[in-house]
Amino acid sequence: MDTQNINISQVMEKLAGISQENAASSEEVSASMEEQTAAITQISGASEELSTIAEELNVLIEKFKI
Repeated sequence: MDTQNINISQVMEKLAGISQENAASSEEVSASMEEQTAAITQISGASEELSTIAEELNVLIEKFKI
């Protein structure tokens, strides 16, 4: 009976360790996703700004066309 209790205790400790590792991994993935979202937001903003500049350039180029 004691052997079974020890085995159960060891299994529970292993499961607790695995759960903690999974939680840590989930936090890392969440942080990475937040960083990627921020980067995508910056890229989107830069893209919109570039589009505006390109439109302004086209307007200026039209002034020089004959």
